[in-house]
Amino acid sequence: MMRIDESLVALNMQCRSREEVLKKLCDLLYQEGAVGKDFFQAAWEREESFPTGLPTEGVKVALPHPGTEYVNYSALAVGILKNPVEFRNMANPDEILEVEMVFLLANDDPKGQVDLLKRLALLFGQPDKLAKLKAMQSPSDVVAMLKTELSDKAEAEH
Repeated sequence: MMRIDESLVALNMQCRSREEVLKKLCDLLYQEGAVGKDFFQAAWEREESFPTGLPTEGVKVALPHPGTEYVNYSALAVGILKNPVEFRNMANPDEILEVEMVFLLANDDPKGQVDLLKRLALLFGQPDKLAKLKAMQSPSDVVAMLKTELSDKAEAEH
């Protein structure tokens, strides 16, 4: 089961780079015991080799998801940025995207990761829901919406 809770949501993040965003979100996961201390390095190296920016309609997102190494239990950290940060496009690494939300996936279950990525892709394909999520002012509201959107029921509706 993927842990999503208020302690893993950062609102109005002020970061100057994708590295800084990743570091802050990795720190949240580390503080909660979801990942080991080397998780950030693994996440950063993977981001440099395999960019995670997505050219979603409206609000641009990034979905860093390093391997299972250094993960103690599955969790999702979410960063909603005050100002966009540049990430490279997953499909076209030469393209720079102005990302406003980052979903950092720490996963200890490779089989479950495919399912979660499918559910996140469904959410990312709905610009109205991304805009609503970005505008939220409370970590508990973000968590409630994500739990609804990523549930079995949400997938069945699509």
